[in-house]
Amino acid sequence: MKISVIILAAGYSRRMGVHKALLAWNKSINFLDRIIEVFQLINPDKIIVVISRQLSECKDIKEKEYSGNVRFVINDNIEKGRLFSLQRGLQNIDKDSACFMHNIDNPFIDEQLIKSMISCYNEDKSVVPEYNSKGGHPVLIGNNVIKKMLKHRNYSDRLDLLLKKFGIVKIEVKSSGCLININTEQEYNKYFK
Repeated sequence: MKISVIILAAGYSRRMGVHKALLAWNKSINFLDRIIEVFQLINPDKIIVVISRQLSECKDIKEKEYSGNVRFVINDNIEKGRLFSLQRGLQNIDKDSACFMHNIDNPFIDEQLIKSMISCYNEDKSVVPEYNSKGGHPVLIGNNVIKKMLKHRNYSDRLDLLLKKFGIVKIEVKSSGCLININTEQEYNKYFK
């Protein structure tokens, strides 16, 4: 089974005040590095990072070298939202590939979760981790769902509701990490200071 990864990192990061991709995970790596590092453990065919034009100009992105399967795609229409960013990424994966979608503001992922999700793969649905009946990230999108997502043009539709409409497989997890999004300085300080 071919698997690709799309990391959504094209947002404005207004509440945070800095690009979330560049937030420090630890002293040596940032959120983007951390997420790429974990997904590399499953040896994906491609890792597509969807970024804004502004983020593409940042020194930390321009000068860093990532492995050959990591590719950056620019979303020049950020105002169209997450669905459009996802489509920009999906346009760059192989047609027969399943795909993980992951948000840049959720660095709390681990290899075991990813492997558990792969074991529940369904080409006609998306696999979503849940903690206490709340859906989280990453999301593993089935190949047939990807085809539907690429055709969808109502960009105001919420991505989570669209995925539910196409069908989901829920996988209960024991850690709340899949739910944690870092959107503000206060949230960052709660987990990293």
